[in-house]
Amino acid sequence: MLRDSEAGTMKIAAKDITYANGIVISLDGQWLFVASSTTGTVLVYKRDVEKGTLKLAQRLQVYLIADNLSIDTETGYVYAIGFTSYIDAFKMVAFRDDFSAKRVGVARIIPNSGEELFYGRPFKVENVFYTTDPLFASATSIAVDSMNGRTFFGGLFTPGIVVCEGIL
Repeated sequence: MLRDSEAGTMKIAAKDITYANGIVISLDGQWLFVASSTTGTVLVYKRDVEKGTLKLAQRLQVYLIADNLSIDTETGYVYAIGFTSYIDAFKMVAFRDDFSAKRVGVARIIPNSGEELFYGRPFKVENVFYTTDPLFASATSIAVDSMNGRTFFGGLFTPGIVVCEGIL
């Protein structure tokens, strides 16, 4: 939704997003990333700040039920975290099922260069982390601190925050 406070109106800025569950803006403000959990994609929109419009530029397959997005404030890389199975995700939310067997993954979205950029694909996906370790089993949030070399994981049903030395 785009709200014009002077005119008192609202309009939809981007349509056809299935279950938008994580949104971040690039460090330069030119791009809006939206996780579409039910499609396993991250949608990338080019922003026109003056007009208040969004134009779909790319649909990135992340092979995750992306629950949240975050951005590394040093590198500008966008991180998506989520379950790799719809059944596991449903069981966790609906029944608070045994978390120990859930597979969690992280995808990193980085700028493309060269030929890929030339052909209109400004970003690419790198799948950087998969685990069934119980410490991460219900992790649905990630924060990467490249300045201090740490990655933080947490989630709705996690008993705390997992801090890993090193960055993804």
